Amino acid sequence: MILGADGEKMSKSRGNVINPNELVEKYGADALLHNFFVDYREAVLTGIRNQEIEAAHYEMVVKVNICYENIKLNLVVSSLMEFINKCYQAETKFMPTECFLDFLKLLNPLAPHIAEEIKSPWPHPEKLPVTAPQKAKIVIQINGQKKVIISAPKDLNQKEVEELAKNDPQLSKLLVGQTINKVIFISNKLINFVIN
Repeated sequence: MILGADGEKMSKSRGNVINPNELVEKYGADALLHNFFVDYREAVLTGIRNQEIEAAHYEMVVKVNICYENIKLNLVVSSLMEFINKCYQAETKFMPTECFLDFLKLLNPLAPHIAEEIKSPWPHPEKLPVTAPQKAKIVIQINGQKKVIISAPKDLNQKEVEELAKNDPQLSKLLVGQTINKVIFISNKLINFVIN
């Protein structure tokens, strides 16, 4: 499903469709094909810096390079789509041009008809200025059932994540009067409170 700039499904009846001819004239057909993955807005091709998308871009380049080296093509597609999903979830939807071009280059071996005009060098993580993402989404569970997902700084230890989890308004209500028998912690991924 393709969403318009207003976040609604694109439809002629809603009047939120965009004529692609202007984008084809300005950026070419390959750029338009890329927009089937990302968004139909010209803002995608801007040069505005976006840390959230740049961090996702860095993560994508690292994963895709590893997948190509190990010939895991299904995981290449998965990593590319993961990047696109993170672009959708980003608060600001502006993608720097270099991120857009790197996406096309990494897609090229699997879909050369989309990116065949791009002749510049392959992106490598060690050449990128962005470091790994600084935030992690941590799933909070009670007795193995997901209750909340929180965003927290990356690489927090168990005690820090427990404190964040216990301060979450939704979770704190569920833990009132409960005895925590055990805590299962997986760094940057999950914390599970085992209660009576």
